[in-house]
Amino acid sequence: MTSDVIELNYPIDIDRIRNEVDTIDYEDQICIQGLDAGMDPLYGARGFSGILNEMGFSEFDFDTPLFQLDYVNSIIQELSMFRTRLFRSDSKTCLSWHHDDWNAKRIHIPVYTQDGCFMLIEKTPYHLEAGKVYLCDTTKMHTAINASWEKRTHLVGVVHA
Repeated sequence: MTSDVIELNYPIDIDRIRNEVDTIDYEDQICIQGLDAGMDPLYGARGFSGILNEMGFSEFDFDTPLFQLDYVNSIIQELSMFRTRLFRSDSKTCLSWHHDDWNAKRIHIPVYTQDGCFMLIEKTPYHLEAGKVYLCDTTKMHTAINASWEKRTHLVGVVHA
């Protein structure tokens, strides 16, 4: 049996990531990559199945950097990530129980996290530490839980399964 969350051996400088992503003003989700450089970064940040069904795009079409984030964009390129987004969850919140419909996994890079933050995949909890890179099987039922008193922020991108 394989794990639904695998820590990748890919060293990152979390302070450099934080310095870059902290320059972006957003509420809870925003795209870091888009269809083209002029795309609204909120387009495709959520509700992607409608875009896929109505417009014919796939997550792998979202490959153009939308922000001047030299270090973050280099990581995205090296890890072959697509439709990369910043996810921020408020304290004491939880996403709905869901699965991602696409045959693709997600890379998670926790930017800000606390002991009370977890990913729950198929009823197994995982605490993802800041400063590390994880491959997560979000094709299975999952949610994100922030049971802490602070915000949780992850950089999340799609990769080919």
